[in-house]
Amino acid sequence: MVVLAGQARARFAAEVTVLHASADLAGARLEVAALGARGIFVLEGRTVTPTDLERARAAEQRGRAAGMADLAARCPTIWSVEAEAGTPEWLLFELCAVLAFAALGPVLPEDGSTLFGVRGARERAERLRRDAS
Repeated sequence: MVVLAGQARARFAAEVTVLHASADLAGARLEVAALGARGIFVLEGRTVTPTDLERARAAEQRGRAAGMADLAARCPTIWSVEAEAGTPEWLLFELCAVLAFAALGPVLPEDGSTLFGVRGARERAERLRRDAS
């Protein structure tokens, strides 16, 4: 988690504070602050399953995200990120960008529409932030 906080600060101008962590990555709570906004997130990690890889391949096809499912297949852990109520949606994608950068893996949005990496997550965050203004 220390690496995650360092990457967020150095590369994304965001502050990540670990509020609660466990050795097995079940239910870590993080506070993320960026551009004057704050949010609390629950982050859980687990071993990737064949079903996860099937979802990644289907999302790659839907979103025409060539090569992203292969990237997902190289990741041993899948992360689930859930924002607590009141957290700006764009901040979720900023955190996903940090995670994608730190873990070298793609982001699979909840709707399964595509897979994207750091740049795609940051673009979504920017678009949502702009639309909310």
